[in-house]
Amino acid sequence: MNIIESLQSKNDKESYQLLLQLEMQASKSNVLYGYFDEFIALLNHKKSLVRTRGFRLVCSQAQWDTENKLEKNLDILLCMLDDEKS
Repeated sequence: MNIIESLQSKNDKESYQLLLQLEMQASKSNVLYGYFDEFIALLNHKKSLVRTRGFRLVCSQAQWDTENKLEKNLDILLCMLDDEKS
């Protein structure tokens, strides 16, 4: 199972543990920056927990964002702050 599938898993405990591991990796290197667009896509998921995981992982990429992807997706990210279920 790949990272994106695991973040959407029905097993919320495992998905949360993966999220924590990925955030730790993101704090140390840009190894996950290649997943940025996939993390953005998670913001459209039907489950609020998955949307929240995507939001956190997108934000964790800020220090590695050499292509201004955060700025380009700012509207989507700001909408997440008004998400009733997040």
